[in-house]
Amino acid sequence: MKNNFSKLLTAYLGNYLPNHIEVSKNTVSSYCDTFKLLLRYCRDEKSMRIDKLFIEDISSDLVYSFLSYLENDRGCSNSTINQRLFAIRSFFKYIQTECPDIALQCSKILDIRKRRAVKPLVGYISETEMKFFLSRPDTSKKSGRRKTRERKIRFSGTETERPCDSHG
Repeated sequence: MKNNFSKLLTAYLGNYLPNHIEVSKNTVSSYCDTFKLLLRYCRDEKSMRIDKLFIEDISSDLVYSFLSYLENDRGCSNSTINQRLFAIRSFFKYIQTECPDIALQCSKILDIRKRRAVKPLVGYISETEMKFFLSRPDTSKKSGRRKTRERKIRFSGTETERPCDSHG
């Protein structure tokens, strides 16, 4: 027996999330956005009739394809793609209990791994910021001169370890 996608999605977004899990309105809104994108993708890119969509039509291959579409066609970052994937996985976790006859399909979707989000690197600090940072140690003292020298070396990019000669 095929399970109606619209009925399950409506029950999930309209009842299960806000009343059983008690997530915020913002979370429900974010999940709604994910499924709007997924349904548009199914309609526009896969020529699927979304008014006749069954939960069985949403395969792990389709989800992978959707995630690639988000990255390549919409230019989404890995963190955005991971948010969309989390919403889909959460829905299919719910589906596992509502439709145990498609547990294998659900587990294949639940097994989709999140993408590694690239942590932003510090681009650079300005010359003014560098001068301020280097001027912080008290250079009238030996320890201050050592700290200044270590900071200059550390930020020059030419040396990665503490210098052997740390005298005066």
